Amino acid sequence: MSSEAEAASPPAVEVRGVTVEFPGVRALDNASISIASGEVRALMGRNGAGKSTMVRVLSGIQQPTDGEVAVAGVTMKLDTPTTAMNAGIATVHQELTIIPGLSIAENVTLGNWPTRAGGQIDRRKQREVANEALAMLGEKMDVAAPAGSLSLARQQLVEIARSVIHRPKVLILDEPTSSLPAHEVEKLLDLVRRLSTQGMSVIYVSHRMDEIARVAHSVTVVRDGRVIDTLPIAQAPVRKVAELMVGSDTDFGESRPTDGPGPDAPVALRVVDITDSNLLKGISFDVKAGEVLGIAGLLGSGRTELLRGIAGAGDRVTGKVEVFGKRARRRTTSEMIKSGVTLVPEDRKAEGLVLGLSVGENLWMSSHEKIAPTGVISRKAASEMAEASKRSMDIKVHDFKVEAGTLSGGNQQKVVLGRCVSAGARVLLLDEPTRGVDVHAKAQIYDLIRQLSHEGNAVVVVSSEYEELLLVCHRILVMTNGAITDEFDTSAIEMSDLMARVMRTEPTA
Repeated sequence: MSSEAEAASPPAVEVRGVTVEFPGVRALDNASISIASGEVRALMGRNGAGKSTMVRVLSGIQQPTDGEVAVAGVTMKLDTPTTAMNAGIATVHQELTIIPGLSIAENVTLGNWPTRAGGQIDRRKQREVANEALAMLGEKMDVAAPAGSLSLARQQLVEIARSVIHRPKVLILDEPTSSLPAHEVEKLLDLVRRLSTQGMSVIYVSHRMDEIARVAHSVTVVRDGRVIDTLPIAQAPVRKVAELMVGSDTDFGESRPTDGPGPDAPVALRVVDITDSNLLKGISFDVKAGEVLGIAGLLGSGRTELLRGIAGAGDRVTGKVEVFGKRARRRTTSEMIKSGVTLVPEDRKAEGLVLGLSVGENLWMSSHEKIAPTGVISRKAASEMAEASKRSMDIKVHDFKVEAGTLSGGNQQKVVLGRCVSAGARVLLLDEPTRGVDVHAKAQIYDLIRQLSHEGNAVVVVSSEYEELLLVCHRILVMTNGAITDEFDTSAIEMSDLMARVMRTEPTA
């Protein structure tokens, strides 16, 4: 991109003073960005900073309260995804929309299947279009093959091919490498560079600074709905970007945990050489009784896989797990629960609860040996267990017979925690424990985590929210590409430094 070329033509896309308001929330606040033709612009910010809202505005999904978007100098009303695509903006969202049972050609042309007279799909033309789109990406595939047979990386290429059929001026890639194995990441970066040299602008949403440094021309940082700064990549070292994302470091001071386990506290959980069939690489660590251990890492780093592997829910996991000095020899979920290890999964609705069952049934479903020692459920024991969970977890429910799916997100999460504690958990593995809950419920869950540690339990917390880790954890491990790459006490680190360590995805020397 030469300065002469930039001066001669209007920006590929401009966001001009865009504001997006929801009840009680300003998701974007007078935000403006300008991206030149052929420029790769990284868009960065913490969770909730406004990145996703910006992408939704440009994609035609979200209408701004104020402001406008211009494409190639022409102001556009992007009121639907189709309007955005016709205007020259294509988006590949983080969650892929590939239909596994359809062919590659059918997926590439999805929504734009070519037809003959009479309305029948023109299969020959469909294959030609798919092959042409893949050729633009430098790829060649058997477009008659089912898309479900492809690796995740190649499914993503199919989705990108679907977008470039229309030869957009701007391509938005939202966390494009979050689910890719390390050896596939460089291929995607090469593709982005190739599209850039062909004159296509790319908005690259990511937290991975090592990738951004290799692919982006510039970085825009958003915070609290505002565009804070846009810097050339040469002027955007990791620490600088982290400081812009955080602002002035929040002073957690007295809020940070100061009452960690003593030197004589027993080891509650010992993990030795945990390895799985896909990502985890010989992970070992200890957690003491009374300790809250945090695990930080980007999407795809292996955080969730590690917790699932420990809890007996992973895929072909090897290694050793000890609970208070006793080896858990059969790592199935039921055996691990018997050993005192329970998992609060990331997706509570799909894996943590049975939404159609009652609150009471969800609370005691992992404790049948306690409430039904003879094989018949004791209603008295079940009721007492549910009441105890309600009190200790402060679950807001008037009747244990109501379906769990009717509760708020915060109360659903407290039901999952209550079930784990009722089952006799001494080691709790919490994967994104406050995702999708309101501020009040979040504070209550923090208090529950602290209380569990004060009672001598060990708690391992995986969270994308760095503030959360600093508020409740005594110690934090950083994961990168399936391995532990850093470790530190929370008392000795500030927010921006934690973020910089996580975004710097190479192992720390």
